[in-house]
Amino acid sequence: MSKFNFLIAASFLLFLGCASAPQRDDYVKYVQPHKTIVNVVLNYKLDTTSLIDIRGEHLADDSITGNQILYQGGAGMAGFLGQIAAHSSINNSQRNEKLSQAQIEANKILKPIEEIVKQLNNSILLSETDVDIEGAGNVEGKLNSELQYINTRPIFFVAPDFEHISIKNIVWIDASNGGKSKYYQNLIEVYSKHYTPEEKQLLTNGNDSTFLLGELKNLYQQSILVVNREIVGKYDLANMKNDSFKFNKANFKRYIRGQKVDSFNSKVVIRNLRSWLLVLPCSEVTSKIELECNLNPDSNKI
Repeated sequence: MSKFNFLIAASFLLFLGCASAPQRDDYVKYVQPHKTIVNVVLNYKLDTTSLIDIRGEHLADDSITGNQILYQGGAGMAGFLGQIAAHSSINNSQRNEKLSQAQIEANKILKPIEEIVKQLNNSILLSETDVDIEGAGNVEGKLNSELQYINTRPIFFVAPDFEHISIKNIVWIDASNGGKSKYYQNLIEVYSKHYTPEEKQLLTNGNDSTFLLGELKNLYQQSILVVNREIVGKYDLANMKNDSFKFNKANFKRYIRGQKVDSFNSKVVIRNLRSWLLVLPCSEVTSKIELECNLNPDSNKI
């Protein structure tokens, strides 16, 4: 193989590796807040006509058993690359199918609240909650002389046996020129506490959704609080080093590398290596560093 052909093959394989990963709607690439939005409070945009997106929680493991493939070299470089592309396409399809089946299985946990969920749209997330978010959603901000919004797309996840509920809120600010670029983009992940047996009964009560709705609202509002604080510059990472954190839930343990950037209302905020912001109950996080969690309910303000 000539050096030129080798470079073509290497470039093709690199592109194929990046393009062949299964697409997930709960994954975003971080975009740092644009310098023009510092100290500007923006309105929030949420599609209030859509039903709440609530799913069963599952491990996003898309690994598949590798197959031994013998590539035929008689067709030349083009044939060789075509065989690799076909093999990659098959693997990608199998990985997507595995994730899809895992989600279908996980969604069975929603059976007790199935009828309630069918009637809930995103508008309930905007009603009054116990979380005080000063300045969020009620002050118009301007960017380059045009009104800009922080778009939000929340996805809720219910753990097996209703051990906890979490939210992944995908947030972004579109560039004012209407292009594909973003002035800001991130994923905010917030976990509830571990529910007691009594609270689990309240969550699964198909005749009374009061407790469930309260939990969904609080998780959404806490994610918005974190967005506000990031945009106004409260999470500046200058001279901060990465630490290791262990998140202990009843059904899994999660190890996180990142920086502790905040705490409020008995929760700690960690920026992971992807720059996503994770909001976790302090009582369920251990680390070699002192977490110094703020236990004051009045701390959940900007």
